[in-house]
Amino acid sequence: MLFHRELRKGDQGEDVKFLQRLLFGVHAAVPGMAADGVFGDYTHHALVRAQEALKLPVTGAFDKATRAVFKSIYSFDFDAVPE
Repeated sequence: MLFHRELRKGDQGEDVKFLQRLLFGVHAAVPGMAADGVFGDYTHHALVRAQEALKLPVTGAFDKATRAVFKSIYSFDFDAVPE
């Protein structure tokens, strides 16, 4: 399961890197943001902007509600993507 945890500022890993790549497609990339696998300020800001644009509760975390909307946007099942 790729997203086996809620992702938030301070988290690191391949799942964060994958989220960062998704954020480039969902919302305009934040200048300075790189898919480096570190959920820092740039990733947090990009996720907040995406949550606002998608009319989700703005939590700044890749939580259950945000994950559900991302699943509906993309044509694959996050859980089926190998870690």
